[in-house]
Amino acid sequence: MAFGVILDGTNNNKNMTRIQPAAEMIQESWFKDAVNRVDIDLFVFIGHNPGKPGIPKSESSFPLLMKTLRDTRPEVPVQGFGGHTHRRDFHVYDKKSSAIESGKYCDTVSWISLDGIKTQPLEARATRPEASYMISEEPATVESTDASCPKKKTFEMKLTRWYLDWNRLTFSYNASGSQKNSKLPTDST
Repeated sequence: MAFGVILDGTNNNKNMTRIQPAAEMIQESWFKDAVNRVDIDLFVFIGHNPGKPGIPKSESSFPLLMKTLRDTRPEVPVQGFGGHTHRRDFHVYDKKSSAIESGKYCDTVSWISLDGIKTQPLEARATRPEASYMISEEPATVESTDASCPKKKTFEMKLTRWYLDWNRLTFSYNASGSQKNSKLPTDST
């Protein structure tokens, strides 16, 4: 289940748009219905928000959204994709949830993968919703450079993240061996 959220700022054209604060959105019946569906394996939220809570002068809606999802569905993992601080950033909220920011503009491409999300068939979820989600047997340790949390945190899935600088050298390095013509530059560039 995916949600798109924007920070709760006031930096929009009030004559053209209205930004609904996350505190209002989480009270909407459509949101509550969506969160309580039994066929959810993962929550994803994407938006113009800092990934990490507590950034000075931040009006991020991610912490409120994360808390709401954790309080309502603590068994379902959550992954956030943010962008606002114009820096590479990563934060582990708890053993089943994290958020990543790629950087500024187009200087960085980032990706994150979660391995170990195991689900039950939909029929079983309908009869036993509490059994709809299982975590892989072996928790991973996530390295973090985040000063606001311990350097290592236990994460119940295998989490891998990677940042790619937007240049030919980086793309060449990461493409090596992945395709027939992985050498850059190619004849066509």
